[in-house]
Amino acid sequence: MNETATAPGLRHRKKDRTRANLQAAAIDLFFVQGFDTTTIDEIAAKADVSQRTFFRYFKTKEDVMFSDAHVDLETAQRLLSAGPADQPIIERIRAVVIGLADGFSAEYLGEEFKRHKVIQTTPSLLARQTENSRNNESLLFDALKRPGLDDTFVRLVIAASIAALRVAMETWLANDAKEDLTQMAVKMLDGLSTGLGSEPA
Repeated sequence: MNETATAPGLRHRKKDRTRANLQAAAIDLFFVQGFDTTTIDEIAAKADVSQRTFFRYFKTKEDVMFSDAHVDLETAQRLLSAGPADQPIIERIRAVVIGLADGFSAEYLGEEFKRHKVIQTTPSLLARQTENSRNNESLLFDALKRPGLDDTFVRLVIAASIAALRVAMETWLANDAKEDLTQMAVKMLDGLSTGLGSEPA
């Protein structure tokens, strides 16, 4: 095989590996010693790279926590477009949650657990997450609206679904991941489908 042809692929994999190492190092440090007290120098040192290398991949510490958010959103939009357009909105969102769960590592003290735990305990990160959620609501609305369906209802279902998923995540974190996150999220969405008038036992 031509060595020149394989070089870009090798470089790309190396960049992906460096980025992943920086993320893992940052999240470990944030989880142990707090987001605000952790420095970029400490992150770079733990990942065994220079501070300059850190800034090649992330502009700020906050970007480490949310750098993959666009990937999840793009996946969600792709899953939404694959479903039947006339399917009830809550069912389409339910299918997206299950589809996204395939790539979500939800074990106790895994990277996703630590990342979300740090977000929950850091006001500045919570604020950014809230801002992201509002932006996501607008993008989901564009994907889910359809002629003949009241726009206000679409926005209501999206907002309620995001709130339900947030409750599932917060409960999962509070219980140290003792329950399956995907099942919990689906249960919350099923509760919305059934209606909140009848309270579960």
